[in-house]
Amino acid sequence: MWLLRILPKARAKLRGELPASMMYGCGGDRRFFKENDILPAEFLALIWRAGADDAAIIAWVKRRKAGR
Repeated sequence: MWLLRILPKARAKLRGELPASMMYGCGGDRRFFKENDILPAEFLALIWRAGADDAAIIAWVKRRKAGR
């Protein structure tokens, strides 16, 4: 659930378009990162590398979670 919310948020952050009223790394984001053993900066790097390829991002997160 959080992944679908955080994808556009991370992309907006990378483009410098995230509104000041919206925080990257809010409580929901932190919960997603903790549950999946991902660092916020690491996730941004993943988004930058994958671009618009949501399937690649989802697969990476699934592999990451499965590897814990």
